[in-house]
Amino acid sequence: MRWGIAATGGIAQTVGRVIAGEPGMRVAAVASRSKERAAALGRELGSELAFGSYAELCAADEVDAVFVATPHAQHLEVAEAAIAHGKAVLCEKPLTGRLDEAERMVALAREAGVFLMEAMNIITCPCAGQRPHWWTLRHKKATKKRPGKDGPTQDGQGITRTRYGVPPDHLRTPERQALPRRRP
Repeated sequence: MRWGIAATGGIAQTVGRVIAGEPGMRVAAVASRSKERAAALGRELGSELAFGSYAELCAADEVDAVFVATPHAQHLEVAEAAIAHGKAVLCEKPLTGRLDEAERMVALAREAGVFLMEAMNIITCPCAGQRPHWWTLRHKKATKKRPGKDGPTQDGQGITRTRYGVPPDHLRTPERQALPRRRP
């Protein structure tokens, strides 16, 4: 899959490196308000295409999907342009700043028949099968008070378990399917 990265900030760099390192994926283009910054990140990620506008990125035939990492206020505008050109969209969280904008984005993607996802779910993290401790870290305060009661904790096998002792289904990788689904 050929990805376009919309923006050049920290999360764009991080996700771009992950995409560039995944088999079957590559960063095909990078866009920024500054074409020079887009070209610099593009070189780092192995892309030869750089654009000075997000609209150009979304219109590029060399791009199949767009990762929207712009400031939040621009998420809707960039996602709309990508969807209008039939591109799949992975949008950094939050999807938008307002409910009506998020609903509009979802409606546009449905109408166009393209994939749209907020980049918040652990499925988008390549380390999900290796270190699924995101929930524990996120709820550190609750798990410090009552480990395993107020939120998930890690068991000795490194698997995050909910308060019911069952790991979320998307964290049960094929290698872990054989592990027992025990309850405390």
